[in-house]
Amino acid sequence: DEMEEEGRQTMYLIPGATQVATWLHYHSIPMALVTRNTDKTVNVMLEKHWNPATESAVPKNKEASPSFDIILSRDNNQDIPPKPHPASLEYIASKWSIDLPSKDILMVGDNLKHDVGFGKAAGVSTAFFDFHRVCNNEEEIDDDVAPDLHVNEIYDLPALLCKHYSIDGPLGTNVPRGTLKYSTPE
Repeated sequence: DEMEEEGRQTMYLIPGATQVATWLHYHSIPMALVTRNTDKTVNVMLEKHWNPATESAVPKNKEASPSFDIILSRDNNQDIPPKPHPASLEYIASKWSIDLPSKDILMVGDNLKHDVGFGKAAGVSTAFFDFHRVCNNEEEIDDDVAPDLHVNEIYDLPALLCKHYSIDGPLGTNVPRGTLKYSTPE
C-alpha cells in the first residue's frame, strides 16, 4: 500500500499519450487498459491526469474525449489473474468479439516481460514503447518478448499503425491519396 501511494503521488502521463489516444479515438480504434496497479491508483490516474488532458486535447466541436472501453486492474472483479498471464487479453478479445490468436489486437507497453510477453502469450500483436531506452540492440531481446513494433516515442505509434494496419477515418490508410489536406504519417 505504501508503494502504491507513492506511485499515486508521483505518477504522470507519458508526453503524447493523450494525443495518440485522441488519434485512436478519431479512428474508432478501441482502447483497453490492463495494469498491475490497484483500482484506486487507476482512478487517481484517470481523475488527475487522463480526463483533464484528454478533455483539453479534443476540439470543442467533437462529441467525446478518448476513453478506455475496458479497464482491468489487479483488483478487477472478473477473477482474472494479473499480467503477464494472458487471461486479461482473452477477456478483452471476448468483449470485442475477436478470436485469439489475432493480429487485430495490439498490446502496447513499456515492459518487455509484463507487456510484450503478456501480448505474445495471448497471441496478439505487440508494440514496445521504449521510452526508457532499455533496448539499444534488438538482437539482445529474447524471442518470447520480441515486439512486433518498437517505438521510442509514443508519437511514433500512429505512423507505425498506418504502416502495418488498415486504418479508417481522416488521416487513415483507407482514404484515397490526394484527397487529404494533410498526408498520412510515413
